[in-house]
Amino acid sequence: MSIFGLFKSKGKKTPEKPVEKLKVKEGQELVCLNKNNYSKLLSKDIPETDQFELSEIKVNEGEYFKANQTLFILGSKIHGSGLLYVNLPYGGRIDNFLIKKETRIGLNDELLFVHKIEDDNALNLKLLEQNRPKLEQTEVSYQEDEFTDAKTIKITKVASEESEYFKLYLDQATLAHEYLGLSLVNHNGYVYASFTSRNEDITLAKGDSLIMLFEDKSKLNFTFSNAGEGTKGFRFNHSPIGFEELDILLNNRLTKVKLISTRKKLYSIYHMNHKINENQSFSIDQSAQYQTELEGQYLLQLMTARFIEMNKTYKVK
Repeated sequence: MSIFGLFKSKGKKTPEKPVEKLKVKEGQELVCLNKNNYSKLLSKDIPETDQFELSEIKVNEGEYFKANQTLFILGSKIHGSGLLYVNLPYGGRIDNFLIKKETRIGLNDELLFVHKIEDDNALNLKLLEQNRPKLEQTEVSYQEDEFTDAKTIKITKVASEESEYFKLYLDQATLAHEYLGLSLVNHNGYVYASFTSRNEDITLAKGDSLIMLFEDKSKLNFTFSNAGEGTKGFRFNHSPIGFEELDILLNNRLTKVKLISTRKKLYSIYHMNHKINENQSFSIDQSAQYQTELEGQYLLQLMTARFIEMNKTYKVK
């Protein structure tokens, strides 16, 4: 036996195993940080020597996302290039993040593995399945005033929001507050559709009207016979709705809504295909009520079904 084997060397560390890099699997895409997959807050060019850190995650590992949706946000740490909103021109699922909170990231560095889904219908079904628990947090309440004996059935929560309104978004809307709200109420037997508008030009004034157009070309028409309420940019009004009309709302696909100002001769179009949080270029934290048109249809029909069911349970007159 060698005498040298009797002594342990001091200060000599066991070599660490190199970190095994994940390999791209079949059907996966490796995403790197380049100008094709981010939008940014500032318009100036990014220096090649700038570095970024993870600021906020919007979509987690294992979750599905739609095209151009913000997946996570990176913040500049050297040259003050501002925030980068990482998004992809296609939809899919995040399989693995290759960065952590403290990771310094340079241009062209590897960010994540995603599973690309090119079939929009398949992707929308996955998103609906993923987001259904949130959509299901929609509530209709029966309320009775013990002092006046007034009885009311109304929407009290929509898709986990403490709001009574289902939201249709302004055509090409990129801001979550650009919506037309719809709710349903039965107060002492008077059943009506309640609307709220954030449109400063169309104030839901007396004589203004609203047309709902469905996929089968059927329509629901509402004309406001009373003066609207609220402040500029946050208006309310209502119009009666019958159970036959509710049945149309329940069983038909709503394609768009036209809101009309009679006095100003203006109109705006609203629907469920919004672009909120797509190709983001501002730091306002926005939350859309639903992500896709399919989710919006599901939510509207769910809300309507629960309202009808509550009216069957409580005969409010």
